[in-house]
Amino acid sequence: MSRKTRREYWDENSAIWQGLSSILCGRFVWENLPERLTSEQLERFITLWSGNGLAVGFSDKTGGPMILPGYPSGEFDIYWLPRSYTVTGALYDRVIDSDDCVPFWDNPSRNSLVPIITETANALTECWTIMATNTRQQRNPYVFAGTKTQIETLKEAARKRAEGDEILAVTDDGMNMIETAKRFFPIKPEFLGPLMMEHYTQIINRFLTAVGIDNVPIMKRERVSTAESAANNQLILYNRNAATRMRETAAEAFNKMFGTNISVTWKGGEMNEVLTAIRSEQPGV
Repeated sequence: MSRKTRREYWDENSAIWQGLSSILCGRFVWENLPERLTSEQLERFITLWSGNGLAVGFSDKTGGPMILPGYPSGEFDIYWLPRSYTVTGALYDRVIDSDDCVPFWDNPSRNSLVPIITETANALTECWTIMATNTRQQRNPYVFAGTKTQIETLKEAARKRAEGDEILAVTDDGMNMIETAKRFFPIKPEFLGPLMMEHYTQIINRFLTAVGIDNVPIMKRERVSTAESAANNQLILYNRNAATRMRETAAEAFNKMFGTNISVTWKGGEMNEVLTAIRSEQPGV
């Protein structure tokens, strides 16, 4: 893979990753958070700060109740639960005993969503790259076999024509290509656009199901059965309720421990709005 291709790949990957992360950070709305902490930032702490990260609520001697990104640290008890957490902020780092803080997990498995969003972004980027390559193949469905000089002559002539030259001119060496036109071999790559767009949508739907957002798993080529649709809806609801329950439990514990009044509600999103948000980040073909 060339340096240019690697750069384009990671630029595209980053754009899609950011589109997906904006969806994750907008699923819930928090109220009455500590000063200057926004709902979106807290969600980023909980879901996307790192592969093993979470948010930790505690009380600082000077700043009062706070919620910062954290990591399990030190020893674990007999049930493999952390005995302490390390919290971190800008120019701030502190280890807090588990009895003096409240962990904010995203789900009952106590894992962040970094692996899910990274896997999804990679799959979407690969799918979009295949579509872009396949579309370019449709524009020029030929292979030319010739010498280096002949190939460079043809490329130079095409470049000049693209820049506005009125005629497609070639050098004397280029005449060989005209006289031996049999060196142009037509290829007919199958157009995969519709198939890949279905696959693209399936990847998005799998992501939305995993994070508890409604989606319609119906493809053009094959409609899912009623039983499959019901099962998917049940999984969506389970994931949504699990994420909501973890946050409500943390909010209740935080309020009880520090005398605050934070609350959280599910915001979610309609499928069309979510797909629009993702596609607005897609690189052009």
